[in-house]
Amino acid sequence: MTRDEAVQLARDVVRLNGEQSPGEGHVATDLALLSAHEELERMAKVEHFGQAGHFCAADKCRFHLHSHVNGYCVSTVGEYYPHVGYGIANMCTLGAAPKSFYETMVFRLVDGDHDGCEIYCRRYADRDEANAGHAAALGEYAAIAASGEET
Repeated sequence: MTRDEAVQLARDVVRLNGEQSPGEGHVATDLALLSAHEELERMAKVEHFGQAGHFCAADKCRFHLHSHVNGYCVSTVGEYYPHVGYGIANMCTLGAAPKSFYETMVFRLVDGDHDGCEIYCRRYADRDEANAGHAAALGEYAAIAASGEET
């Protein structure tokens, strides 16, 4: 599988995941998602986690995706509300750019935890871009790991 194919496959997984509503059974979507996940799993060992993988204030983020793929941590956070409870309920940016409400970072894993030194960072304005960005990074680093290339 080429790097471009891996990136597209990871995007399909995220897209299909986003099409499902909790509690609704979409058999065709479920089967497509399972097939895409299985292909990604065959290509490289991927684990998904239910919490943020980076950002010290991630508990104030309402959006997070966190995956490990063959020695890399791919983490996306967003929808940062640091002042909830103080009478201010505005979503804040994660970077200096005016619409950087989401970010994906990639780190090398050392003994199962990331080493703290980002090797990749992208920021996005909305949830759809963040989902696609996480999928693209996951696909890229899955392809790198599967091909034996180093970053």
